[in-house]
Amino acid sequence: MDNSNKKVNSMTSTNSSRFALSTSSGQWKIDSSDRSITSNGKTVNLPPKPMDLLVFLARHQGEVVSYQNIINAVWDGRVSGNQSIINAVKTIRDTLNVTKCDETFLTTIAKKGYN
Repeated sequence: MDNSNKKVNSMTSTNSSRFALSTSSGQWKIDSSDRSITSNGKTVNLPPKPMDLLVFLARHQGEVVSYQNIINAVWDGRVSGNQSIINAVKTIRDTLNVTKCDETFLTTIAKKGYN
């Protein structure tokens, strides 16, 4: 399969509260200060925890972040198990119209966490 035309997904920080996200579904601007995600003038909303997770992962891009670190940082250690994280990741992907095959900006690392 030739992936030469596949758009690479990435997240870059423009400052501590703003991030640019490039996915195959478009260019997104994420502003954690007002909790907005915008593409081509259209703003979409994420529920609070998926938004917190997206910002947390953006701040730790390039790192493999364990499920436990995510639970501690995003859920203040108040959940047990990984299902809350899995649900939040699904919400992010669905909202941004990113398929699991397209996950280079939000990569699942089996039995470890996310990158």
